[in-house]
Amino acid sequence: IKLDKGMLTLNGLPVAVTGALEGWKKAAFHVDTGVLDAVKLITAVPDSLFPEKKDVTATGTVKLALDGILDLAGAKPKASWNGELAIKDMSAAVKGFPKKVDALKCTVAITDTTLVFRDTEIRIGGSKASLAGTVRGYMATPTIDLRTTGSVSLDEAVQALPMLAKSGLAGGLVFDIAANGPPKPDSLLLNGTADLKSLKFSVPKALRNPAEVTGSLQIGRAHV
Repeated sequence: IKLDKGMLTLNGLPVAVTGALEGWKKAAFHVDTGVLDAVKLITAVPDSLFPEKKDVTATGTVKLALDGILDLAGAKPKASWNGELAIKDMSAAVKGFPKKVDALKCTVAITDTTLVFRDTEIRIGGSKASLAGTVRGYMATPTIDLRTTGSVSLDEAVQALPMLAKSGLAGGLVFDIAANGPPKPDSLLLNGTADLKSLKFSVPKALRNPAEVTGSLQIGRAHV
């Protein structure tokens, strides 16, 4: 049995699906969104997850392609897949915010067990942050091996990102941090440095508000 050309629509996004069933024991499939315009992708996000989407203008593209096998021979079906998610040349601005996300790019290699992030970067004005590394077991019990670096003006970030608008954050942050292990407070190992430049943040009203910190942090397995 073959599916030469199928089309699914997920929240308004077209997804091409092809596949073949071999002897009722194994099914192969291919899923491909094609190159999606950033505006169409944002429109498809549920309002509950992104209530500000109606105020967003964006450029850039997103593409997801997966090849997979569904093994039906055992007592329980087993699925495996591999593919790639690519975000290219994306920028986004929110109405009423003076700054915008000037550039966003991301490539994620995907298998049924592992995500590998590479060429992943966001830029807002003169601020830039990047991410690289691996997440294993993401479908069950994840373990991460990630590194993030950046030089960020929180003033710029607050002026571009709605989720930070009421955070009270300001100042600068230069960081190079690696994270390894299960993403739990008692298991995750952090290592790296963070330079704080007049970093301001809100604290309980009983203390001076906002707080301001300048200095360098050395982050290790047993200390900060």
